[in-house]
Amino acid sequence: MQIKKTLFNVLIALAFSSSSVFADQKSGYLGDAYPKLKTETAASGDKVKRWLSPELLSGKYTAVMLKETVFFPEPKPTEQVSADLLNEIRAYADTALRRELDDVIDIVDEPGPNVLIFKPAITAASAQDEGLKAYELIPVAFVFSRVKKASGSRSKEAVLAMEWQVQDAESNEVIGAGIRAGVGSKLKAPDDQVTLENLKPLLDVWAKDARTFFKSSKAK
Repeated sequence: MQIKKTLFNVLIALAFSSSSVFADQKSGYLGDAYPKLKTETAASGDKVKRWLSPELLSGKYTAVMLKETVFFPEPKPTEQVSADLLNEIRAYADTALRRELDDVIDIVDEPGPNVLIFKPAITAASAQDEGLKAYELIPVAFVFSRVKKASGSRSKEAVLAMEWQVQDAESNEVIGAGIRAGVGSKLKAPDDQVTLENLKPLLDVWAKDARTFFKSSKAK
């Protein structure tokens, strides 16, 4: 009962919070980097939260190791987010990132001088009621909110959140970190399962933003 009450309180708080797309979500993946994050604009025009150290921006890096996308914390499938979908999200995120970075920076398998390590994590996968001001992301449970209007159910959109960090491959020092969240396509019915097709456009945009970032940050 206490868990249900807590979840309900979180949903209410998010539903009536500010229009920030992040709703102060912190999965814990970024450790002590959260206080350093500032709201900025990505190449796509999306608002993101990130921190980039002067070392990362120095232009000395020539290659990147791409770690596989992980889920943090490990999600539990729901009626609308299946285990198969979670695996598809992870695989497509990795594929899209490699596709976009392949011709802008060397992708390597081993650490070395002037090599970055990019470590992405999906921290929430959900569905929000269309028209709400804040994303209803509950990272711990990967659950779907079921907010109802008096006249019935709102339409729902697929929502995804990612956190990432960049390390120096020699020192393992974290030199960059960020959070972003976004909305995919609208579900045809409130109870429909989310599919990869709902989220592909969103993941493609994120991968293209990564392309722009790594292209501008690598050594000339």
